[in-house]
Amino acid sequence: NRKNKIMTKSIEQLLSSDRLDGYKGKANNSMVAKTHRYNFNIELSKTFYPLLHLLEISLRNTLHHAFCESLNDAN
Repeated sequence: NRKNKIMTKSIEQLLSSDRLDGYKGKANNSMVAKTHRYNFNIELSKTFYPLLHLLEISLRNTLHHAFCESLNDAN
């Protein structure tokens, strides 16, 4: 039990209570539960990264082409 308290305190110090408080749920709000939700959010975000990357590149290229055409300048 002492080891769990030390580990909980270490996680809190590394990630901060304020950051982890954003991962409170309706029921279990233990440090372990909030840490699991935090890690789940990281994994979920990873799945969206390729789509976000394509969207960013497409938007940037579309804007570049529109400005080039509008300003009649390739730079």
